[in-house]
Amino acid sequence: MTVDELHVTTLEPTDAALLARVAASDGPALGELVRRHWAGLFRFARRMTRDDATAEDALQDTFLAVLQHAATFRGEGSARAWLYTLARHAIQRRARRRVGEPSPSEVTDDVELLGASAGFGCADAATFEDREEIERVLDRLSDEDREVLALVDAEGLSIEEAARSLTLGEAALKSRLHRARLRFMAAMRAMGGDA
Repeated sequence: MTVDELHVTTLEPTDAALLARVAASDGPALGELVRRHWAGLFRFARRMTRDDATAEDALQDTFLAVLQHAATFRGEGSARAWLYTLARHAIQRRARRRVGEPSPSEVTDDVELLGASAGFGCADAATFEDREEIERVLDRLSDEDREVLALVDAEGLSIEEAARSLTLGEAALKSRLHRARLRFMAAMRAMGGDA
């Protein structure tokens, strides 16, 4: 056995390897996936549901889906993106439309107007460092905007992973992310003016 082979055998199993073990009814493998991904998936679910209990319920549903569908993971994308996709579907199943929340069609899509609202080109563009203020700003955004910001900016999924999780092409994901960031900045700026 070479040094490289010895090194490989002592490494932790990949998420994909854990999913294969889960598919073979290996309970500890599921426990390891939960340990590795619970915190990030919870932050994503919490950001999307705005409620701890609903987020926890969605994650229970997510890991139940992992148990039921681990054998369907084909390894075409990252296992992490697959987990976020399952979480997204669990969240959507539990979602209830909030009264008065604008639909995506009611939100402006004019990038120039979004840029102006976000303060681009203005010397007084708002900056927020307070986590509570950021959460309040995120709460003002549509589910679609919060979702893409949570996956890419908060949880650090790559463009490819986030696009796969949201079943979008990479170009569409980049466009959606750009517009969500502009709306976030516009909402931050508007909130700064409210104070």
